[in-house]
Amino acid sequence: MAIPTVNRLTRREDFEEVFKKGKTVSGSFLFLKRLIDGRKTKPRISVVVPLKTAKMASQRNKARRIVSEVINSLLDKIDSKLTAVIVVTKMPENNINKLLRDDCLSVIKKSNILK
Repeated sequence: MAIPTVNRLTRREDFEEVFKKGKTVSGSFLFLKRLIDGRKTKPRISVVVPLKTAKMASQRNKARRIVSEVINSLLDKIDSKLTAVIVVTKMPENNINKLLRDDCLSVIKKSNILK
């Protein structure tokens, strides 16, 4: 399930701002770039899986779905002033669901974005 439209980061300017001013938290398979903005009322998050990470669209979509599910399950606990981009940097070879899910949870906990 995708991240709800009101919680998606979509504008190019917002991406650039997060990458320029945001802080990074890394995991084994992904990293999270976050920016806390006092003007926001809802968390806005985007999941990016580059072509370099996974050549096939089905693999990229699967990784995006897995990370989005984790985000959706924690959406009500995430700080409302958050703007974040999650980038999958490497695909696990075996047990993709468990490894990506666990790595995403650990990165979220390390980044202190939960209320």
